[in-house]
Amino acid sequence: MKLSEKIKKLRIKNKLTQEELASKLHVSRQTISKWEQEVTVPSLDTLKELASIFNVELIELIDDKSTTTYVEDKFRNKNRVMFLLNIFVVIVSILSGMILFRGMDDIIPAHYDFLGNITRYGKKVEYLVIPGITLIFLSFSIYFYYGLSKIVEYKKASFGYQIWMLLLQIVILFFTIYLGFRYTSNVRIIPTITGLTLALIFVVMLFSHPKINKTRNVILGVRTNFTLTNEIAWKNVNTFSSYIGSITTLIAYILTLITFDDWNLYLISVVMIIIIPTLIYHEVLRKKFSKLDTRSR
Repeated sequence: MKLSEKIKKLRIKNKLTQEELASKLHVSRQTISKWEQEVTVPSLDTLKELASIFNVELIELIDDKSTTTYVEDKFRNKNRVMFLLNIFVVIVSILSGMILFRGMDDIIPAHYDFLGNITRYGKKVEYLVIPGITLIFLSFSIYFYYGLSKIVEYKKASFGYQIWMLLLQIVILFFTIYLGFRYTSNVRIIPTITGLTLALIFVVMLFSHPKINKTRNVILGVRTNFTLTNEIAWKNVNTFSSYIGSITTLIAYILTLITFDDWNLYLISVVMIIIIPTLIYHEVLRKKFSKLDTRSR
């Protein structure tokens, strides 16, 4: 869509006449008319003011894509983030539930009345139903993301449903951890905390992979001057870090789950060592690029 068409479309969308828009920009109505007829084009500073008035990004005005396309892209990205967060919480719930189940009493309260009194006891395997419920809600989340969001009239609704699914998943995660501790009369603190910590680290390392973590946010990823200024370095270093980190942490988690002993605390220290090969790879790659830059000069 041409710039002239975008200005006119956004002006009408914001319910502004040419005179009203001209007043906001301190220009004449004829100037607005010339822009919309493609006789002249606004300066860069004026384009920034227009973007502010229309509440859009500057790139939406100067790029050839339509404003509708940008809105759809933004919505698609938000939907993707919510979908990934749902998966994130589901994995944490299941891994946490398995660790807590490992140290749980064989017989646990299986049912309560409305006053909180225990009405039935059962085997601890029944506890696994709680984290298992996350998979049911995850199936809905998958449908909303891959099915419902593809239908134009349901895009916004799909995003809203994803938020509701995430809230439900967080509630389930809370009860998974809360009841897991409550159903244990003699909590093995060290292996339990080690297992829960490893579960969280594993998911963080898994989601730091560039194919999942596409934006350079402040939470995930190896952020250095080299990776932040070089797209190839960002992808390679974080791919390496994600693979070695998630594999090492998963092995440590499984060892904790099997042995469930106090020495498992040291496994967290082992996981911390994964920083070393990542830094070595980072430096090797940085020196390689430095040599290439020197040769190109």
